[in-house]
Amino acid sequence: MDSWLNNRLDRALCNMMAERNQILRELLTKPAPAILGSKEIDDDWQLVHGTTPEQFTIVTILDRLGHPVPVSEIAAQIDSPHANVSRTLDKLEKKGMILRLRSKSDRRQVDIKLTILGKRLHTLLSAIKARFYKKMWDKFSDEEKVTLFDLLTR
Repeated sequence: MDSWLNNRLDRALCNMMAERNQILRELLTKPAPAILGSKEIDDDWQLVHGTTPEQFTIVTILDRLGHPVPVSEIAAQIDSPHANVSRTLDKLEKKGMILRLRSKSDRRQVDIKLTILGKRLHTLLSAIKARFYKKMWDKFSDEEKVTLFDLLTR
């Protein structure tokens, strides 16, 4: 019974993560003027279109911290290899969302900073994130969410 239940739980958690990623991909790749709520829908949509969940996470981290952040810290926060983070940062840099800055104290260290365009992207992504949470979690009552959180964080 133990093994059967463990497999079912594992599959259920994997399905939830797959659903989470699918919802995020939908919200980040399909036109959604109602989500963005902006007068410059076309410009905003071009900014958001094609943003990956990984880019979403990095932009959110940079906005939350509000100062240049070493690549190694970003990699640690998202528990991803440095090389994967660097590839994602390359894409964000090409879009004009971030700047790479050499650290004044250690020339080997590269710090990442959001540009004004990156901050605009974060604002738009925050609206999408609110929509995501609604779509992902509204099927659960507050009590069920607390129970699920308690169970997953034991």
